This record gives sequence, C-alpha cells and structure tokens, in this order.
Amino acid sequence: MTELEQIREKLRSEWQDKKVENSALFAQREQLEKNLPYPDEKQAKIQLEKLKNRRELLLSQEKQANEKFLLLSEEEQEKRGRLASLKENRETLLMAQERSKEAYDSLLHELGFSDETDYQKAKMSSEQRTAWQQEIRGYEEACLTARTIYNQYKDETKGRERIDTSHWEEEAAVLREEQKLIQLKLAEIAGIKSRTERTESNLKKLFKERKELDKQYQLYHSLNQTANGKLSVSLDFQTYVQRQYFNQMVHAANKRLKIMSDGEFLLQCRDLNALGRQGEVGLDLDVYSLSTGQLRDVKTLSGGESFMAALAMALGMADIIQRTAGNVRMDAMFIDEGFGSLDEESRLRAVRILLELAGEHRLIGIISHVSELKEQIDKKLIVLKNESGSKIRWELDQLSCL
Repeated sequence: MTELEQIREKLRSEWQDKKVENSALFAQREQLEKNLPYPDEKQAKIQLEKLKNRRELLLSQEKQANEKFLLLSEEEQEKRGRLASLKENRETLLMAQERSKEAYDSLLHELGFSDETDYQKAKMSSEQRTAWQQEIRGYEEACLTARTIYNQYKDETKGRERIDTSHWEEEAAVLREEQKLIQLKLAEIAGIKSRTERTESNLKKLFKERKELDKQYQLYHSLNQTANGKLSVSLDFQTYVQRQYFNQMVHAANKRLKIMSDGEFLLQCRDLNALGRQGEVGLDLDVYSLSTGQLRDVKTLSGGESFMAALAMALGMADIIQRTAGNVRMDAMFIDEGFGSLDEESRLRAVRILLELAGEHRLIGIISHVSELKEQIDKKLIVLKNESGSKIRWELDQLSCL
C-alpha cells in the first residue's frame, strides 16, 4: 500500500469514527429530551449545552475531514495520472535504449571491434585527433598554394621555349662568392656598429656622471672659496664666525655706550657690501649718529669718544664671554688711562656705569692721573715718588694705610 493510500485510509477511518460519535451524540440528546425534566433542571440544561457545543465541534471536524479527504482524493488522481505517464515514458525510453544498444553493438562488430573495451583502447585522444586535423588542413593549404603557383607559372611560360642557363652558372657562382664577402663585410660593420652603440651608451653614462660630479664640485668649490674668503665680497670661515660673535659684542657694547655718549652715537659692524677688500676682513666698525642718522668711520671719533667706545666694547666682550663660556667668570677688569680725554659729564656717566658693573662682587681697577677722578673712587692705591724711589699706600674710605 502506498503512502497516499495509507493517508486516505486513515482519514476514512477518522471520518467513520467521527460519524459514529456524532450519531451517538444525537441518540444521547434524544434520550435526554425524553427523560426531561431532570430532578435538577438547571444541571440538565448545562449538560445539554455542553452536548450541543460538542456536537458543533464534531460537525466542524467532520466538515474539515471531508474537505481534506476530497483534496487528497484529487491529489491522488493527479498523481496516479502522472505515475501512469511516467511508466509509459519509462517503457518508451527502455525500448529506445535497447534499440540504441543493439545498433551500437552492431556498428562495433561492423567496424571490427569485439566489444566496448576493444573500441576504447583503439580510440585516439581528442588532442591527437585535433593535431592530425590541423596537419591535414596545413597540407591541403600547402597543396592549394603550390597548385596555384604552378598554374600561374604554367600560364606565364605558355608558348615559350626553355632557355639554356648553363652559362650563367659561373656568373651565379661568382655572385654567390661576392654575396658571401658582402655578408662578411656586413657582419663586420654590424659588429662595429654594436661596439659604437655600446661606446656611445658608456659615453652618455660617463657624461651624465661627469655632470653630476660637476654639480658636486661646484658646490664644494663654492664652499671652499667661501670658507677661504676667495669670493668677491666674501669672508673666510674663521672671520665669518668671529663676525657673528663680534656683532653680539657690538650689540652688548651699545647698551652702555648709549648711556655714556648721552644718546649721541652707537657702534655698528660694517656691512659686507661696504667692505673694500677680500680675505680676513669683516671686523670693521662704523659709527651711527643717532641725531643725524648717518654712518661715519670709527676713526673719526674724538679721543674721549674713542675711549668710551673702547670701554663699551671691553664691557660687551666680557658679557659675551661669560654668556657663551658657561664656567668662565669675569670678576676683575683694569682700565689704564683714557679718562683724561673725557669731559666732566661723560666721565661721571662712565664711572657710574663701572660702579654699577662692579657691584659688591667684582673688582674694577682704574689707572689714571686725573685728579677729579680720584674724588669719585673710595678705594685707592696711591703711588708716590721721591728721591729714593717710589712707595704706595692704600686709601680706604678716607683712611690711609702705608
């Protein structure tokens, strides 16, 4: 029994059971209606209502079972039809297969093969068959080309007589020898050309390398010329470094020179474009007038102005040395003469600056014969001359010490 038939039989059995159960419910209802009223009428009504609900449920299930049964019956009919069609097609294919096998076996025997295995052994590969086909096609094309050329030559020589070419063989031999010589010459020329091309390539490479070396040489040459001060308006490297520090010294000196000169002039390192010669130059000074805004040579300073400029430069140099050399301290300075060329106001400003610079921890010694200057210094070492020689004494806060 097929699966479809089993389902159908099961549904039929369920439908019969539902039908029997429905009949029993009708009988039970009729029995209840006959036996009414019950001792408890309310209880009987409840029981009757339950039976009605049960009956309606069973009727609904019976309806669904009928619908499902009909649907399965239709599907069963459809599948039966398809099964019959498939069986018919199967019989047709089996018959066609049998006829094909008979024809195939008959053809194998006609071709001289005993069975399928014998045929498979004798069958060539597809690659070999393709190669042979290509070879046959090439041969046929070659034959067609040769036949075409033959017919063309045949048409061209139609009606002509054969010419004796034996006397041309010697000329042909000579020409062949000349051809060999020419070929040798061509080979030699080709060798020369190849070597020339390689040489040209090497020369191009060398010229390119030389160009790069020329660039590097120009750079190093320029650096060398600059470092040695051989370029126009240029400094040697040593003077260039000195000029950097010299500019710092001038800047530091001007801070005090502006006070000492009462704002009349400052010092300025001469511009490179204004230098008149090459080599170790660049440490020249000019004087910038704050009142006129013009430059003049430092040699035009008067004696007092020169002393103030020299004093300011010395103090500026001390500042730069202490700032750049970390562990170097300038705690003492001696000034020999120079104050005599200053007027009173300039001398007072210079001494005030020196006193501020000395403070409490530095020593500034002044060697001078200017009497007015002695009154401004509280600690003096006085040198006295007499007939027997010289002697010194200290004057500290108006006290003498021999």
